[in-house]
Amino acid sequence: MSDPHSPLHHAPRALLLDFGGVVFQTTKRPAGRDDLAASLVERAARAGHVIDRGTVRASLDAGITALGHWKHASSRRLEPREMTHREVVGDFLVADLPTPVRTLLVAEAGEVLEELQHDTLRP
Repeated sequence: MSDPHSPLHHAPRALLLDFGGVVFQTTKRPAGRDDLAASLVERAARAGHVIDRGTVRASLDAGITALGHWKHASSRRLEPREMTHREVVGDFLVADLPTPVRTLLVAEAGEVLEELQHDTLRP
């Protein structure tokens, strides 16, 4: 005889997927931030902007640190908010760069974030 209180007798109302190492696996590249800084300098140069790679790298470092703090603080909220890719890039990663360069990189935020992370499906 089956148990009417078994979870298998009730349809789920929600599904929670944890992407942090469950579905995708992120691998860190030793020169990842340096490579990204060089790439962002090239993107800016193609649009006619000159920016120092060290300045870009410093903004990336500060932004990634601040983003980590924001994520930890947000996890304490009853209703955490997800940021858009443009907010991550503009408000954190390149926040210290001049407005014209920041505007350009925010417009290309999807590509910028793809360069920052290397995600692969877990086997």
